[in-house]
Amino acid sequence: MIKRNPCRVKKVKYTANGVETIEERGYAQERKTIDGEEQIFVMEGGDTGIGYWYPKNEVRLVHGGWKNKPKVEPSRKSFWTRAKKV
Repeated sequence: MIKRNPCRVKKVKYTANGVETIEERGYAQERKTIDGEEQIFVMEGGDTGIGYWYPKNEVRLVHGGWKNKPKVEPSRKSFWTRAKKV
């Protein structure tokens, strides 16, 4: 599991007192439009490895945006070297 995009997900929990809306932590892995609705695939934290698709309006990214860029851009020489090894 890639822990790049920490987020909070709104979930509905049914208890003896009734219905509660709670926020759980997870990591956003992927974005996709399914049946015309923008959705985000969120993996739950920990070692469970369970993930679900949620509507975009139910997911709040902690850093305010999608963070999939590497911290350091590889040089052109590095790209060339990698391409020749294949």
